[in-house]
Amino acid sequence: MDSETLRLAEPALKGLAPPAASPGADLITFYRRHRLSLVRFPVLLVGDQETAEDVVQDVFARLHGMWRPGVTTIAYVRTCVLNGSRSVLRRRAVALRRVEPVAGLADSAETVALIGESRREVLRALACLPGASARPW
Repeated sequence: MDSETLRLAEPALKGLAPPAASPGADLITFYRRHRLSLVRFPVLLVGDQETAEDVVQDVFARLHGMWRPGVTTIAYVRTCVLNGSRSVLRRRAVALRRVEPVAGLADSAETVALIGESRREVLRALACLPGASARPW
């Protein structure tokens, strides 16, 4: 464009509002300001920092599409982080309940024989004690 075209277009551009900041700029600022406190909170609940960071990242990823500056508060975000941490703990509990015993870890024949022999020795010793005839074994 030449300088005359720019000069002619200048009055029309003066009435336009300046370009707005990107919609996620406020979210990025909020994230940078509160990230550390938001990560420390779930570390106490879930027990490790990596999982806590994942929880906070998941919350911010979900907030990205529905972020409303001035409306979404730190209390709301903390509640979301708390709920995310509880979900992690529930998943862990379900995983622990579903663990099945490993087959093939039974005692060997030798171990069973030795335990049986030890048990018989204890029963013989108990039988030698006074009043053994009144005992049911």
